[in-house]
Amino acid sequence: MAYVLGVDVGTTRTTAAVCRLDGARDAEIALVVPSFLQLTDAGTFSVGEFGTPGWTATGFARRIGDAVPFSLGPETCPAEELTALLIMWVIGEVVAREGEQPRHVAVSHRPGGAPIAADSSTRRCGRSGSTT
Repeated sequence: MAYVLGVDVGTTRTTAAVCRLDGARDAEIALVVPSFLQLTDAGTFSVGEFGTPGWTATGFARRIGDAVPFSLGPETCPAEELTALLIMWVIGEVVAREGEQPRHVAVSHRPGGAPIAADSSTRRCGRSGSTT
């Protein structure tokens, strides 16, 4: 069934809600996960688990637009990239549960956050095949 996906990447948790396009008015919470990204030894990211200090990023949503990247193990990652990674993971999880891609994805950004910086995360998601 067609739906719109809303994603709110917060400082401590990320929430996704699904609003079905069948005339139902209420959205339903599809996913809530801690806003943690851990770089693994294999070079991939695990989501929602606080791991080894220095290898786990938290609070990146509030740092969108900050020129100083996060240091994760041997890598450096800008906040926009970490936020885009988390959004893409959330979309993938919801698509797996729903069995189809959303018609649209709406992503919130913090109050007072620079729209240009938030747009940077959106562009990063778009480059990886998502329609935001």
